[in-house]
Amino acid sequence: MKAYKIINLIPIFAFYACSEISMPETAQYVSFNTCVSESRATDTSFDKNDKISVFAMIDNGYNTPGNVDDYAYAQNVPYYYNGSNFSAMSEGIELKDKNDKLFYYALYPYDSNIEGQYTFECRKDQSDYSDYTLSDLMIAFTNESSNSQLVDLNFHHLLSKTVVNLEYSDIEVYSVTLTDIKYSVKFDMENNVITTLSNRDDVTMCTNGNKSYKAILPYQIIKKDTKFAMIETNIGTYSVTASNDIKLNLGMIKNIYVNIDSSRGANSVVCTAYTK
Repeated sequence: MKAYKIINLIPIFAFYACSEISMPETAQYVSFNTCVSESRATDTSFDKNDKISVFAMIDNGYNTPGNVDDYAYAQNVPYYYNGSNFSAMSEGIELKDKNDKLFYYALYPYDSNIEGQYTFECRKDQSDYSDYTLSDLMIAFTNESSNSQLVDLNFHHLLSKTVVNLEYSDIEVYSVTLTDIKYSVKFDMENNVITTLSNRDDVTMCTNGNKSYKAILPYQIIKKDTKFAMIETNIGTYSVTASNDIKLNLGMIKNIYVNIDSSRGANSVVCTAYTK
């Protein structure tokens, strides 16, 4: 298993899609404007009613940005996206003293069970768009403490977007499933370290437009000659083998290309996958 220090990776994500700045709906609670590096694994912004987990640490002169400990000012407070910013769902984070300055730390998607050592599982059936988006683990934290009622959060992807692009004619494809693939991670919030776990299972992909399928997965390497996918079609099932090592990197998109020769039939036919 390979562990990655998240803070060291964040500077490589350079492009942002930001929501417009607007005043918080509830004056007594802090609200958040958001940006997403490149785009969320879905589109270029959050969807309405998306939820995040927010933590806050008071600036006491000793703590540092991007760290969460047991003495947090606010622990795992749910916020939802109202179409322009993230607002408190019920009781939000309140600045009890105007002189207080807070560091903020957030995770998408919201989970009431998030704590210091957090295990996250990608959905094993991502064929539904909502299950695909809920597999896109992201992190954001402020580099400076603030006593503002409206705070900017820049989110970064912690997993890989895997895209399988198909080349075929004269057949109909029903689904693409990645087989015996790693799908879970352990995230250490105190030290910002993410580690891919050894758990394996099949993951059904989401449609991604014309002859293309996508899924969110942890960092891993699909080794050369490994059978790693099954393609269900109207004439049978095709097995897919990697022609080279395929590395799924954190925060990156990996395009995989598969040519299906429908003239050879299916079920006993192995297709070869390659990357560019």
